[in-house]
Parts: sequence; structure tokens; C-alpha cells
Amino acid sequence: MKNEKFQANLPFGSVREATIETLPKKEDFAPYLAEAVGRAQEALAALDDEFLTSPLDEQRAWLGGSQMAVYLYFLRELSVHSGELNKMLVENGIDDIWVTR
Repeated sequence: MKNEKFQANLPFGSVREATIETLPKKEDFAPYLAEAVGRAQEALAALDDEFLTSPLDEQRAWLGGSQMAVYLYFLRELSVHSGELNKMLVENGIDDIWVTR
């Protein structure tokens, strides 16, 4: 079931409602990001073929036929949003951050 209060329960509040005054400073955000990366690495390390090939529940069946479809969808979403972030940085005078140049 979807957590409708996910954004509001984040440590820095809802992203959609954020203002420059409510955004965390780098020294506050860096430990949160490091923890999130660590938790993601632990979760990914626990995945196995049996889980990845198992069917999706009815709510997520539109994503495809297996749990792997969810992770592929997440990777695609990450790619899209990373591109959006890069575009916003460039538009605000930050050098292009893509490493493939």
C-alpha cells in the first residue's frame, strides 16, 4: 500500500513544500544522504534471483511481470530525474556534471 505521508515524514519535510529557508545545509544533509546510500546498499545486497523473479502484487502489476520490473523502473526514473537535476544546475550557472564528456 502506498504511504501517502511519505514526503511529510522525511527528515527535512516535503520536497514540494520546501523553501530556501527550510532546506537543510550541506552539513545537515550529508549524514542523511550517507545513511540513505548505506541502507540502499544493504537492501540491494539482500536481493536474490528468487525474489527478483517473483510476481508483483496487484497494485504494482502495471510495472511488469516480476519484482525485477520494479527495479528497472526505478533505474529509469533515476535516470530521468538525474537529467532534470543536471539541467537545473546548468541553468543556474553550475558546470555540467556529466562524466561522459
